[in-house]
Amino acid sequence: HALAQQQAQLQEAQRLAQQQEQQVEQQAVSQGEPRRLPTALELVSAVESLYLDGLKPYGRILRKRLLELSEVLGLGAFEIDLGELKATCEACAAVEIEEGGATTDWAALLPGRPNGF
Repeated sequence: HALAQQQAQLQEAQRLAQQQEQQVEQQAVSQGEPRRLPTALELVSAVESLYLDGLKPYGRILRKRLLELSEVLGLGAFEIDLGELKATCEACAAVEIEEGGATTDWAALLPGRPNGF
């Protein structure tokens, strides 16, 4: 039952990520933005892969994973600083930001998804 619930949550997160991706693409086209930022689907996929590896998706780790996935998929590298990445995550309905408290680091989490880190 827990596995079915996790799968349903993942499917919902992916659906929300696809909607967000479409919105981001439309904004980029309308603004004539030349830089490629990660899409919502790429964000969710990267966070999910870190969950599967048992790693908490801190911003710096998430940025590295996004770059790795982008290169593996042949999508080309993109440059994004941690501030832009955090803003992109905050704009994604499928991702929740957890502030680092005393540290300046933050993590991108999947809401309602249990974690093992």
